[in-house]
Amino acid sequence: MKLHEIFEEYHTSATGEDPVPVKQDIKISSSMIGDGTQAKVYQHPKNPNAVIKLASIAGDPKTDPYVKFIKIALAHQDNPFFPRIYSAKMYASNDEKWWQNIGNFNTLVVTMEKLHQITKNNKKLHDVVLDNFQLQGVDILNVYDLYDYFKSRSKRLLLARHTKNPKLREALRLLEPILKDEQNTVDMHYNNWMMRLTGVGPQLVIVDPVIRF
Repeated sequence: MKLHEIFEEYHTSATGEDPVPVKQDIKISSSMIGDGTQAKVYQHPKNPNAVIKLASIAGDPKTDPYVKFIKIALAHQDNPFFPRIYSAKMYASNDEKWWQNIGNFNTLVVTMEKLHQITKNNKKLHDVVLDNFQLQGVDILNVYDLYDYFKSRSKRLLLARHTKNPKLREALRLLEPILKDEQNTVDMHYNNWMMRLTGVGPQLVIVDPVIRF
């Protein structure tokens, strides 16, 4: 089953609680542009402004933190801190190349907007994207510092208190249950923040807030 055929099948679907069995493994017909601990990202074969993300979901999809994040993002597409998601669906998979020795797992296939990396060592750009937070009384010097703020519950509460941006406050509130869950590891390091280019400047976007090993 080729990737574009899967896309045709699930383009009207939302993230399912239960995996949908498929007889064949998911095969890729476009180039991989990103590779992380839990997921691989491919350029969409037809839309240059979209990507297809394949996330390995080990264990119960109902409790997986990344599935929960995608559901949050789908339910709050008006929040600019969440990625624009066009479709998402769970597939059963027998591929053991990822996550050896875990056993059976599922693959969450997400079609979403194509975002841009934040250039390292570009202070002007870091200053501009951090303006999205609209903070008063809290100085964050660069995007690297966000990891320390988001892994600490007290610092997350500090951001919520000092931001003038209601959408940041909303994002923090919605993410708090998965960020504070001790089974999860906060994974909001530099590479898990990206930006959306807009007519009024770059917008910070959260792409992979947590991981569970």
